[in-house]
Amino acid sequence: MKRGIHIALAGLLLAVPEAVFSQAGIDPQGYSISTPRPINPAASTTNPSALATQGQNPYLGSVPSGRATDEVLGISLHDAVQRGLRFNLGLIESNQGSAEARAQRLRALSALLPQLSARAEQAFEKVSFQEVGLGKLPPLPGGGSLPVTSGDFGYQDARVSLSQSVYSAELRDRYRAQKDTEWASALSTKDARDVVVYVVGVSYLQVVASAARVETARAQLDTAKQLDQQTSDQVKNEVSPEIDSVRAQVELQTAEQRLINATDALEKDKLTLGRIIGLPIDQKFGPSDAVGYVALETFNLQSATSEALEFRSDLRSAEANVRAAEASVGAEKAQRY
Repeated sequence: MKRGIHIALAGLLLAVPEAVFSQAGIDPQGYSISTPRPINPAASTTNPSALATQGQNPYLGSVPSGRATDEVLGISLHDAVQRGLRFNLGLIESNQGSAEARAQRLRALSALLPQLSARAEQAFEKVSFQEVGLGKLPPLPGGGSLPVTSGDFGYQDARVSLSQSVYSAELRDRYRAQKDTEWASALSTKDARDVVVYVVGVSYLQVVASAARVETARAQLDTAKQLDQQTSDQVKNEVSPEIDSVRAQVELQTAEQRLINATDALEKDKLTLGRIIGLPIDQKFGPSDAVGYVALETFNLQSATSEALEFRSDLRSAEANVRAAEASVGAEKAQRY
């Protein structure tokens, strides 16, 4: 399972476009949220040059689930990906967009189907002849004048109507447009799942890398302590000059600061990962998988490009949006006839 996740992450890294670093927002055609590729999830940006102007990226947030416990949870890469697919905010919004597109298609389909309506009414009334203009009529010969009102009376009315458009190019084109829009939204949701896997994978690996940096900084601190002690002993025995002791103390303080910075970076990366996969903000956890370096399989630019053009969901979604736009144009033109 771990090897499969590594391969999937490697495939997603190849699928990340170099030019798509747009700000997250709602796509009016695809009824789905856009799918930016974060370069550094810990920095909450998809483009380092646009950090100051970029809004909140929904793929870097989630819907927290559960309550925090005192236990330190061990999160594997597989568990992190599964939690991201369940609680990531970007994927949730994308699913809602797909549901909206599905509803729009059903509404367009209902316009093509026979429209059956039924109506039933029962009423009791009293008509004033003066209000309807009959109060000033001359008396009828031999019958006298009309009464002031008609008296109480009631009636019942029941109707059933059926309407069907024999052929409407406008309605047919609108249905085709909504159908293509729904398909584009479904592909966009599939692409959103890939983005969630990518974001969770990158964030998890950043936590693993930060943990390794903490261990490295801790080892360097231990070395600096030993060197400082050794230098101090040499100075006391007048084997080394006092300047060496000062250098050792500076190196020790530098190593301590390096460890503090590495620990802060680790906690920040863990906070980012927890926010992406829906963990409570005060839940303590750590990576349980020791992910090492894995060389990518050999590939060339031509094969990678052809594979991306064939299987990338966002490109197929864009093609479906183009077809939907063409059908919408046809529907607008059909209104003239």
